[in-house]
Amino acid sequence: MAEVEQKKEDVDAAAAATAAAVAVEDGKSEQEEEFQADGERVQKAVDFILLQKEIGVWKIEKIIGAGANGVVARVRHNGTQQICVMKVAISSASFHSLIWESEVMGRIMRAPGEDRTQHLVRRKGAGTTKGPEGEALPYVVMENLPGNPVSIIGCCVGEELISKPENLGLYKKEILILYDLGMARSFTEQYGNLREPRSNIGMRGTDEWASLSAEVGKDQGPVDDLWGWFYVMVEWVNCTSKSPLAWAAFDDRSEIRHLMKSNNFQSRLVLRGCPKEFFKIQ
Repeated sequence: MAEVEQKKEDVDAAAAATAAAVAVEDGKSEQEEEFQADGERVQKAVDFILLQKEIGVWKIEKIIGAGANGVVARVRHNGTQQICVMKVAISSASFHSLIWESEVMGRIMRAPGEDRTQHLVRRKGAGTTKGPEGEALPYVVMENLPGNPVSIIGCCVGEELISKPENLGLYKKEILILYDLGMARSFTEQYGNLREPRSNIGMRGTDEWASLSAEVGKDQGPVDDLWGWFYVMVEWVNCTSKSPLAWAAFDDRSEIRHLMKSNNFQSRLVLRGCPKEFFKIQ
């Protein structure tokens, strides 16, 4: 009997030791996990931001993502302990874009006490910090919305969808929130009148879903958003196809893509596999 009890105690002790080791390892991986960026310049920026430990009143906890234009980190407010997400621009291309994105967030925010702005992320702070070479880098802090929207998107188009919604989050598990506002543009002036269209606008965004006007350098408005959304819907409907969009096989042939998006191309080829209601959209 004593022998059995001793074995039980040994098993319990081993289990406790294993659990403690796992907990320590988990804590270590959370704190010491190194983010590996693509490219030496981006990795240099990531390492520099981690070395700062704090930017303004925000403590850097973890690097979430990084690319040629910026670094995204999970941060915690030193006073309130609120967890948020910080974007830091690390290139001249993203410098003005991030400043504009912060300005857009400032414009859409409502007065304290009012309901949150539906479907758009809210700004929690902004400022500038010094980069590796002493250059000024803008940053913006946004609310942290870690919910996974794949289930909501998936239920709309079926279980076969494979999605990587890097620009989406969830608020209260049911409201889709758009993170990235860097391409937003005000198309009306302060009195509500349409602004004069600009000429020779540089292409921004992804060619695959961009409107024809955006691709050829024309100014954009709400109709271009609708074209982009329409192309996304076509892609979702045909998500099991190797070429869900008619021009997917011609990535390096912009002239073919432009033709397919124009009125001169047959809609039945662009909308193959789509519901008949899609053909009524003008």
